[in-house]
Amino acid sequence: MKHNISVGFLLNAIYSDYCSELRKGVENFCNKQAVAVKFFPVSFIVDSDEDSFSHQFETVCSFINSNNIDVLIISTASFQGYKNSPAFLEKIGKIPGIKKISIGLPMFDAPTVSCESNKCIEALVEHMVKDHGRKKFLLMAANKTHPESIERQTAFFKSLKKLGVEFDINHLLYGSFIFLQAEKVLKKYIE
Repeated sequence: MKHNISVGFLLNAIYSDYCSELRKGVENFCNKQAVAVKFFPVSFIVDSDEDSFSHQFETVCSFINSNNIDVLIISTASFQGYKNSPAFLEKIGKIPGIKKISIGLPMFDAPTVSCESNKCIEALVEHMVKDHGRKKFLLMAANKTHPESIERQTAFFKSLKKLGVEFDINHLLYGSFIFLQAEKVLKKYIE
């Protein structure tokens, strides 16, 4: 089957739970539409040097050009939380001649697909309290410093306060966005 357009997909930590699901979704959609898809995985390993991504960036960017792809989908949410990711994403945004779509964070003056996690959390807490009478909660957050995790925690606590429900801080756990890590933290809590 001939492909008329080619899509590039730039993502961090391609085998993480989140990116794996994104990758499958983009791949399935592109296959159904007879669109070629090329994956550009980048992974921040050490976050101590502001320029630690330079080699990866240069290598990846040598393939991200208008000769190889027509559109670049960027999983901006998967890069969130690393101190050098804004500089990396800014450089990606400046690649000429390619339309860009962001999944997660609005940037590049490009179309963005995002969800409002805080509104989803608020609706879920309200549903559990009002429709199911729940007053005791366990919250597992991704980590203490990730912006998305902080936003979700804030929405959770705001919703409980609005509904007059107290939260036992001993029921706040920190895991990560990786399912296996979350499972370990939960098992330790249960024990």
